[in-house]
Amino acid sequence: MRITEPFLVKISSGLPAGKSTILISCKTAELTQPSVCKFNAEQAHILIHWKWHLNDWVVSRLEEEGLCTPKKLAERDKMKSKQRYKYANNIVDRWEAEGIIKTLYKDFKSQKDTARELQTRARGGWK
Repeated sequence: MRITEPFLVKISSGLPAGKSTILISCKTAELTQPSVCKFNAEQAHILIHWKWHLNDWVVSRLEEEGLCTPKKLAERDKMKSKQRYKYANNIVDRWEAEGIIKTLYKDFKSQKDTARELQTRARGGWK
C-alpha cells in the first residue's frame, strides 16, 4: 500500500530525548499488506512455541538427571558466577557428547523450516 500524504508515526524507543513522533514523507512510505503482517506473526508464533518447549524440555531433563533437587539447587545457589558457568558448560558438553544437542538443533531447524513454509501461504490476504 502506498501513502500519498505525510503522516506521523509514534515511536517508543530509539529517538532523541523528548521526541516521540517522526514525520514520514509520502515519498518514502511503504506499508506492508495485512497478509504479510499475518505471515510474520505466524512465523514468530511457531518459533516462540519452540522456545517455550525447549525450556520445558531442558527443565524436565535436568529434573530427570536429579540436578533440580533441593540439595542440588542449594549447592548451586552458593556457587559463584564463574562456577555456575563451568557447571552449566559441563552439562552442555555431556549432552553434546550424548548427541542430545544435535537432536535439539534438528528440531529447531525443522520448526524454522515449518515457519518459512508459511511464506507460500502469505499471498492472497487473510485466510
